[in-house]
Amino acid sequence: MKDIKVFVDSDVVISSLLSKTGAAYLLINSNFPVTKYVSNLSITELKKVIAKLNIENKQLNNVVTLLNKVTINKDSVKKVPDYVHDKNDAHIVAGAIKAKVKFLITYNTKD
Repeated sequence: MKDIKVFVDSDVVISSLLSKTGAAYLLINSNFPVTKYVSNLSITELKKVIAKLNIENKQLNNVVTLLNKVTINKDSVKKVPDYVHDKNDAHIVAGAIKAKVKFLITYNTKD
């Protein structure tokens, strides 16, 4: 089976940390032929969220090791605001573009 490349939004990563029975946990921790990506800016965002939710850094680090990382900069983020409703989500689209994925996995249905 051909490998599927996906970019994982931070809400999916957080969900995988909160529940071991949900789809996010299954996606992140599975051996499916899926290559999962996250960006450096997403990791920064995740660190802020886990602090608010009192989730241990170790738990996040364990999940992040399962993901491929792409590095994006503020210039690449500035190029995508026309593709998002919330400019704070532009880094997600920029990361997906950089990773050259076909799918973006998110729970953010409003955007």
